[in-house]
This record gives sequence, structure tokens and C-alpha cells, in this order.
Amino acid sequence: MLRYGAVSTCGIGLSVSIWFVGGCVPMELPPPQMQSAVTFEVDPTMSFPDGADTVMSEGEERPIGMLLGPDGVTERFVEDEVLVRAETPEELDDFLAKYGGVVLRDGTIPSLPDDMIEVEVERAGWYLVRVDLSMTSVNDMPANFEEAGIEGHLVFSSEDAARLSSIIAREAPNGAAPNLVLDLTSSLEHPDYSQGNLDAEDWKWMVEDDNQFRDGDQGLSIGVIHAWEYLTYRKVPPLVPPTDSSFYTPVRVAIIDRGFALSTSTGRPLNDNVDFFNTTNAPLQWDEADDDTRAGGSGESSKPWHGQEAFGVCCAAERNQFGGAGTGGPVAQPILIKMGGTIYSAADSIYSAANMGAHVINLSFGGFCGVSCRTADIFWDNRISDAVTAATNVGAIVVAGAGNEGQSLDSGSSFLPCEVSRVLCVGSVLLANANGDRIKTRHNYGANVAISAPEGVTSPGIFSTLTPSAVEFDVDDFANALPDETREDELGVFTGTSCATAFTSGIVALMKAADLSLDYSDVREILQATANKTESVDDRVPNGYVDAYRAVVASMSPNEPPAIQITQPVNGQTIGWKTQPFFKTLYSDPEVDSTDVTAIDRFHGEVVITSSIDGELCRDSSLPYDCTSQLAELSLGEHTITATATDAFGASAIDEIKVQVVNRAPEPIILSPTAAKVYYSHIPILFSAFIPDPDETILEENVTWSSDIEGVMSNGFEFSQTLTIGTHTITLEAVDGKGLAAADQVTITVESGVGAPTPVITSPDYGTLVAPGQMITITGEATDPEDGILSGASLEWSSNIDGLLGTGNSIQVILSSPAGPICESGATHEISLKATDSDGKEVIVTIIIRVGIIC
Repeated sequence: MLRYGAVSTCGIGLSVSIWFVGGCVPMELPPPQMQSAVTFEVDPTMSFPDGADTVMSEGEERPIGMLLGPDGVTERFVEDEVLVRAETPEELDDFLAKYGGVVLRDGTIPSLPDDMIEVEVERAGWYLVRVDLSMTSVNDMPANFEEAGIEGHLVFSSEDAARLSSIIAREAPNGAAPNLVLDLTSSLEHPDYSQGNLDAEDWKWMVEDDNQFRDGDQGLSIGVIHAWEYLTYRKVPPLVPPTDSSFYTPVRVAIIDRGFALSTSTGRPLNDNVDFFNTTNAPLQWDEADDDTRAGGSGESSKPWHGQEAFGVCCAAERNQFGGAGTGGPVAQPILIKMGGTIYSAADSIYSAANMGAHVINLSFGGFCGVSCRTADIFWDNRISDAVTAATNVGAIVVAGAGNEGQSLDSGSSFLPCEVSRVLCVGSVLLANANGDRIKTRHNYGANVAISAPEGVTSPGIFSTLTPSAVEFDVDDFANALPDETREDELGVFTGTSCATAFTSGIVALMKAADLSLDYSDVREILQATANKTESVDDRVPNGYVDAYRAVVASMSPNEPPAIQITQPVNGQTIGWKTQPFFKTLYSDPEVDSTDVTAIDRFHGEVVITSSIDGELCRDSSLPYDCTSQLAELSLGEHTITATATDAFGASAIDEIKVQVVNRAPEPIILSPTAAKVYYSHIPILFSAFIPDPDETILEENVTWSSDIEGVMSNGFEFSQTLTIGTHTITLEAVDGKGLAAADQVTITVESGVGAPTPVITSPDYGTLVAPGQMITITGEATDPEDGILSGASLEWSSNIDGLLGTGNSIQVILSSPAGPICESGATHEISLKATDSDGKEVIVTIIIRVGIIC
């Protein structure tokens, strides 16, 4: 292959030529002494991406030219179109005359219907001009490129491509640039799924990785659904798909693309797709190429529904049991703009989006600009940068993809529009696989990539929404789908930086819903400050990848903390060390309507009770936020009790009180025997105690009975035992769990039982509880050494309350009780059985019967 400066015979005569693969085409070249550091050749065999060598420009197919620069970057452009920025009509006329030019577009506002214009946007004076390439040559191209700082070898796909570049090299100082061809930066897949409902909360790219109720690696900690919930919590409505735009002002997201699944006649969604905002009307749309209000129709054959997929990842309605769920689904109203394949068309579409009131503009496409950008300086000053500036000046955020070539963007070439000033340039990261590989990128990267976002490669990849191609692929499933199916096997898997861009645009929509005043600098700063940046992330992703939840939180005023008050116990209260206190609180959240039961349940907080000495005591996460200490005992001393209330999204507040934890002595009381009674040595004496303790329950083994004559007798609250004749001082000692002791004493007289009767009450048991008004049978018996068995009048029954009850071995009585409801301690009867023998000797035994109810 002969290159620049080679001499060959072509036809008749000798000429200086460029040699083409497949033939020789004469082209006049500068004489050898003018040769520069720039050489070039024409190679007609250069491969066109997807085999496409034409592009839609201004409603017709136009040939594409390619230029492979010294840096290895291939840029594509319309072979016979130039962007011209003329300062005066005379300058434009001169250019048109020089190159036989025809103005295709003059940079004026496209004819949007009045009812579609929300914002008036000024436009810069860039003209799109079709030139006659026969009116130029390549003679001065090397010198012009060299003057612009270009060195090395250039390869063109055709002579016309070289001639067009010659015009750019010559006229760049006067404001000329190529009409670059922009690629859609994705590939579409189709998942292999069967029927059933998809749950977006199972999608790794939508959730956090800290859900205690879900096993395993749950996600990338992007928190899209968490962000949805937070917006609803902060009263940025609504979470359910809106059907009436009067509910709220949605965030308008312009998807500038090709291939929207809309009817070309009505503009309504195909396949009954309800993933669009406000499905009662056709979505907002505009066809930039044809200047009409119908953006439907497929795009190029390799990516026929690219725009539809970008819409789905960004803006598909969530929680509607249909299709997919876009990251911005709860808040986004899409504007679908059909563009051509060139940078001029993209710029016009950006202007149209801004005019239509777009708050976010999604550009899932791009193209490299190497030699041309360095020559014409269109990286900083071109039609599309002017459009971006105009859009951002009215508050729109422009989001674009970094491209899929796997190249560094720091090599000197530019990737447009991603690297245009004030464009949020988005790279992509792969979903981590089951082997725990690092989160990495396979696409373009570099310093101008502001943030990255996930893209799907293998199933389950990132779902979009229904496309006609996918529906046709699964036509039987779709036709037979039941009402409760999502038809998820009609969902495409979106990939590449197109996917990452749309994913990010949806998150930016959430941020704009939080604060519509956020500008480009705000959004970029917030996304980078809140990004996921861990050791597991690829070094080529230095700014990390998006965290939707943290970005939304950072976009709003701080979450107001809840209010909390401890109402029980009260400040300064004394609490026993063995007590498990019950804590009552008053909790309220300023972001949750106190009358909205659903919101209260959905956005419940948590209250944790802690002690400055013993740590956490208890917690509760539902109304009324009360709990009982889970510790069996508390440490002695002054405790600061803190109630920490945390709302559903982490804002917290505290209330504190001080309590004194003490150990108080038990209070033993001897119920039986009593000093007023006479006891006999032959009859067992009932020893009974009541031992309250304000702090704990005294254990039986810590209760000791003793006599100053007999010594230690027994342990426990109740027992029976005979005592020797004499005067006994009976001591009851109780020791609590901390070793603190207390005692009670009684002095009793025990007489000889020789010749005295022995009475016994056989029924009921000591301490029996009977209901008020209940008939009770009381039985007993007695024997005497001389008289034997006593009966009849020898046995006399009485009550300390009701007096004489009767005589004999058995009586039936109704014991009295106070009027009205009584608890078991309401009336305590001491029932006595007195046995009298023939010698007149009397012996009395007693039991206790309680009249009342358990309450």
C-alpha cells in the first residue's frame, strides 16, 4: 500500500497519488518539499461498526466517513456535512460559496408546538451545511493539521472522507467542525426466565447489602429502593405509580435516543405497556429528525429498541406488577425524543429537551473525536457543548455514557458528548459474580468519568421494560399470560454504559425530586461524595459507583430527629436491684403523620433503653415503644437511664433520667404463733411467716426459725413443730440476695399437755381461699387421755370476725366478707376449734381461711 508522497502510474501519465486498497484514485498532492510530519492514506476496506456505512441525517441516509488517527482512535462523521459557526451573514455566505454549501439547519428553535414549550432556551449560531467535496482538495491538509498540533499517520475510509477532513483542517480556525456520528452505547440481551412475579427487592442493583432478613450477598449497596422509601418518608410523593399528574410535579427526564416502542400514529405505548408515567395519555415525545410529535418506531437493526431499554432502566414505573422498575420510577415523567445519528441532531435534541422542561437529559450514546477535536477544538466549543450549556443554564442535568470500547479517555482523544464540559460522564461497573470477583469496569474510563453505575452482562442482568422484539420472541407466553404475571420473560437485559447512564439518570431524577434546584456541580459533587468506594472496586473507577440512597439523603435538608420522653420510671425514682423495671416512653417522628396508621407502621423507629452502668436493658421497635428490662438484676448505685430513639432512616434523639438502684432490707412478720395464745407441749405449733421485700422475693432457704430454748428449728415460710414446756423467744430471720438480714420475734408460753385434750382441724387447709357467699364445710376432731374421742358440745367452732360458728365435728358456714368486690386479702378469718374434756381442761387450735377473689 502506497502512502502519502508515493508516486505511481495511474491511467495515462505520471501523477502523485494516494493508493487505495482495490484501486488507484488520483489525488493531487503537495510537492515533496511541502511534506510535513503528517502522512495519510485512504483504505476503503476499513470496517464499519455493525456494517453500517450510512447514517440518518436530516431525514435521509448519508454516507459515513471514518478517520483513524495516530492515537488509534477512529472517529466517524457524515462525509459531506460540516458544522459552521459563522459570526456574520457574510462569513456564512463566503463559506457556502467556497464549498458549494447548502444550509440544512440554521440553529433556530425547532418548531415545537406551543403547548410543549416549558422553558425558552437561547440557541447558538451553529449551521449544519452540506458541502460539495469536489470543490476542495487535500493539498494543504497535512500542513493545516500540523499547525493544529497533529503529528503522525492518518487513515481515511474514502477520498471524500479525506476531503471533508481537509475542509475541517483548513476552516477550523473559522469555526468549522465535522458532524460526528454517535453510537448507541449498549447491547441488548434477553433473559431466560419463566412466568412469575419479579421482585425488584431481589435485584442486586436495587438494594443494600445489609438486610438481616435476606441471606447471602444481596447487592451492590446502591439502595435504590431505600431511596424510594426515604423520599416517601420525607413526603416527596408518591411511591405508588401516579395516574394523574395533578398529584405532584414530576421530574421530567428526557431520553434522547432511537427506538421507542410507541405507536407511530397515536404515540401510545405498544403491547399495553403500563410502565410509562400516567398511562391514560401518550407519553411526552418529540421526533427531532422529522419535527413532529411522534417518536415511536424502531432504530437501527442491531439495536432496534435502544431508547425503550434506556427508558425502562431509568424511568419504568415501579410496583405495578408489570415489566421492570426504573431507578427513577416513583418520580420520573419521561420525555422521549427521537434523534438522528449525528452530533448536530443530538444537540438539537438537547435544545428541544430543555425547551420541553426536562430536569434530567439522558444521552446513552457517544462517539470518539480524535484528530478533529484537537484540530477544531470542538471539545470545548461546538454545537453540542452550546446545547449542553443552554440546558444546564435552565437547571437541567445532562447525563451521558463514557462508551464501551474499553479504552482510556485520558489519551488525548475525546468521547462526545460525555467529555463535554458540564456533562455528567458515566462509566460502568459489572455486577460482582458468585466468585467474589472485584467490582470492575470493562468499558471506557478516565479522569472525566465523574461516576460509575452498574450494567448487566449475564442473567440476571439489569432488567428494563417490554420491547416489541422481546414480546415477539416469547409471543406464546405473552399471549397466554395471566393477569397476575409480570411477563418478565419479555424483559430485555440492558448492558453497557448506555445502561449505566440511564441507571444514573434515574438516580439524578430522585435527587432532583428531593431538591429541584440542584445544578450540575451539586449533583456531581453529591454523587462522588456519597459513592461506593471500597477495596473491591476496580482502580479504573476512582470515583466509585453510585449510591442512590446516600445521594438522595445528601440532596435534602437533614432528616429531623424523632422526639422521645421517658415517662416511667420518673427521674430520681428508687428502684430495687432485683427489679426488672418497665420502661414507658412517648415517641413521635415529625416526618410521620401521627394520624396515619399505615405510615406509622411502615416507617416505625426503634427505642433502646440503656443504663450508664449495666448497658442495654431493652428495646422496642413498634408502638407504644415500651419494654421491660431483660437483665435479671441491676447494679447498685446511681444509673443514668438513656432512651435512644432512632427513626426509620437513622436520625436519633435521646432522653435521660437518673434512678437510684438500692438494696432494702426484707421485712419479716411472724403470723403464727402469737403471744396472746397458750400453746401445749403435746400439740404441734404452726410457724408461719409473711416476708415482703421491696426489691426482691426472699427465698425459702434464706428464712430461718429459731427458739432461744430449742435453737434453730427449720427453714421456710411455714412448718409445724412441738416445743418443750417453757417460755420461748421465737426469732424469724430473713436474708436477701445481697446478704442483708432482718428479723422478727415473738415470745410464747408452752404449757404441759398432760391430761389435756388434743384437737385437730382436718379441713380445710390452712390459708384456703373461698369466694364471698360460698358455703364451706369445716371439720375437726379431738381426743383426750381420760375421755377418749370428744364430740358434740365438746367441740366448739368460732371466728375472730363472725364469733361462735357452731359445735360438733363438722359445721357448714358462710363466712362474712366486706361488701363489693374483694381481693383475696379482703377478709381473713381465724377459725378456732376449742376442745373441752370432762375435767374442764380446754385446748384451742386455729387455721386461717380467706374470703375474697383473686384479682
